[in-house]
Amino acid sequence: MDGFVSMSAGGEKIPVKILRDTAASQSFILEGLLPLNSGTAVGSDVPVRGFDMQDIGVPLHRIVVQSDLWSGDAVVGVRPGFPITGVSMIMGNDLAGGRVLVTPEVTPVPVACDRPDELALQYPNVFTSCAVTRAAANCERIQTEDDIDLSDSFMCVLDADSSNAPSLNRKNREKSGLHVPDVGSLSLSRQQLVADQQTDGSLARLFETAVTDEVCESMSSGYFVKEGLLLRKWTPLNISPTEDWSVVMQIVIPVPYRAEILKLAHDVPLAGHLGIRKTYDRILRHFLWPGLKGDVIHFCRSCHWCQIAGKPNQAIPPAPLYPIPAVGEPFEHVLVDCVGPLPRTKSGNKFLLTVMCAATRFPEVFPVRKITTPVVVQALTKFFSLFGLPRVLQTDQGSNFMSKVFAQVLKQLNIRHCHSSAYHPESQGALERFHQTLKTMLRKYCLEFEKDWDEGIYLQMFAIREVVQESLGFCPSELVFAHTVRGPLKLLKDKWLCGDTDQNLLDYVSRFRFRLRHACEIARDNLVVAQARMKSWFDKTAKVREFKPGEKVLVLLPIPGSS
Repeated sequence: MDGFVSMSAGGEKIPVKILRDTAASQSFILEGLLPLNSGTAVGSDVPVRGFDMQDIGVPLHRIVVQSDLWSGDAVVGVRPGFPITGVSMIMGNDLAGGRVLVTPEVTPVPVACDRPDELALQYPNVFTSCAVTRAAANCERIQTEDDIDLSDSFMCVLDADSSNAPSLNRKNREKSGLHVPDVGSLSLSRQQLVADQQTDGSLARLFETAVTDEVCESMSSGYFVKEGLLLRKWTPLNISPTEDWSVVMQIVIPVPYRAEILKLAHDVPLAGHLGIRKTYDRILRHFLWPGLKGDVIHFCRSCHWCQIAGKPNQAIPPAPLYPIPAVGEPFEHVLVDCVGPLPRTKSGNKFLLTVMCAATRFPEVFPVRKITTPVVVQALTKFFSLFGLPRVLQTDQGSNFMSKVFAQVLKQLNIRHCHSSAYHPESQGALERFHQTLKTMLRKYCLEFEKDWDEGIYLQMFAIREVVQESLGFCPSELVFAHTVRGPLKLLKDKWLCGDTDQNLLDYVSRFRFRLRHACEIARDNLVVAQARMKSWFDKTAKVREFKPGEKVLVLLPIPGSS
């Protein structure tokens, strides 16, 4: 609509084109339309969010507005430009309120209009910014075009030699969604193919062994030249060469055409990205060249989409095993992990926080209701108060272990945090193997005694610490306490022996130190031997892979539920 603006009520009136914006909470005027100065400035800015969803500050000025919709003194923002050309002022709801130019008419059902909207014809640049669905765009194209495009249907013409049919170029294929193999990139001229065969050095030996067409008819397999084109006749074994139905005529392909032949046989949707054997058989029915099998193997193995999709039911060979060195004092390197959720007990426990010494394999567990960072820190504090502060604490990349609170606690205690690689629990293999044994023992305990697992967890821990650890050759309790703990069997043995166990304190302490040091040395040597034996077994199916800086690799990002 048209209107007037001025500096004051009696000032000069400037004609303007006003746009009524019912979604705007602030009115704006174009900069330079009025000689605005510090006298008209309000002295404040209003925050406005534009089309780019960024907040900007717009200065406010006082002016006088006169229009058919609203007139009076107004405070408007000043902008250097508007997205709509020809508009000098935008009238928002702060001035017009709920008033609009035309009173809308509401009908119970939509009214279809068979002609274009008048405002859309008058302001085409404005209404093109609206969202247009594919169905509406197709209807508009059909109304404005006399010819019907059948390129997106099964009636599309793929014969490029037809003079009356439109050519289906790459742009039309992408627009219609068709994925037709582009054989036009190959020079399919017979004369050019014959010339390339004769100039290809890799086919020179085949031309020397080629025979005439008449001689080749009596042969089961052989190369021959027909009208200048090098071909190969091939007949399967145990089939007579006179049986034409089994004879395959193969064109010998020179080097410039081989890459495109491989793409047509493997990459295009009509090929289906099949494996090496099927792709090789597909090409062998029509074409041949020296080293075809090797080229097919390299092409299929280097296919980007085949590498991403992978092959079902085929395990990827692992990398060679690198055992963690068995060095350090007891409880210098500690492994921490969580188990659960387990069945909720009467005490409300659902999880287990497990801690293990990397040198002695001494385990400890804490039944907890949840595994948040404060709960984990509280349980670790109990462990540290008994065995001392470790130098290194190794965990996975769980959110409770990677939080800022957990990092702050370890920093205050001067403990270095070492976390394992994502989706690679093998780096904490000793603790994960302990989890497997512990779950089996708890399951048997619950089935036998019909009690909750947290009632027997400490009894099961005593049993684990008492037995010999296979890789160390000692039980964890011996490496920590330097003596065999008194269990049911030792209790029965002492009862039957009835021997005098009185011992001098000084002798006991000296023997304690010697046994502890000697046991730790033997356990460390046994662990090295066990790791070497495990590496020899594991590396039988492993594959050494070497990567150089700059090479592209695929990153495995497993998701829950994927196979």
